[in-house]
Amino acid sequence: MEAVEAVLVASAVCSGWREVIIKENALWKRLTLARWRVWQDLTWRTRRGTNWRAVHFQRVRRDKEVRTQ
Repeated sequence: MEAVEAVLVASAVCSGWREVIIKENALWKRLTLARWRVWQDLTWRTRRGTNWRAVHFQRVRRDKEVRTQ
C-alpha cells in the first residue's frame, strides 16, 4: 500500500512539473512568435512602401473589437 501511495505521489509531482514546463514552453513560444511577428512587420515595412499585411491585421483586429463590444 505504501508503495502505491509513493507511486501516486511521484506521478502527481511529475505531472505538476510537466504542466509547469508546458506552460513555460507556451510562454516562450508566444514570446518568440511575437518577437518574430514584430521583426517581420518592421522588415516588411522597410521593403515595401505600405505594409498591407499590418493594415489588414489592424482592420481585422478593429472588426473583432467592434464585434465584442
